[in-house]
Amino acid sequence: MILPNDMNLPFDKDFYQEYQVFIKPAYYPLSTRKIEALLAIAEMQKYFQCNPLKWIDLMYNVEMLDSQALAIQRTWICPNCLILATRG
Repeated sequence: MILPNDMNLPFDKDFYQEYQVFIKPAYYPLSTRKIEALLAIAEMQKYFQCNPLKWIDLMYNVEMLDSQALAIQRTWICPNCLILATRG
């Protein structure tokens, strides 16, 4: 996945403070290049978990209406949600 170069990946550091990247012990050592790539992927995952609308915009290239964006933002943090959509 190619991200824009000027994209800073801010996320809620207080929420993710207790989470660390776990590097599983292996029979052979990982190269520093591989470890850096895995850490970059973990940072992107944290960012997109906090910003699902950015993920939709970057991956699917879909611009949402305000009501759609609000529905996704509100249901993203709820364990159980129900959306009732009508045409009128």
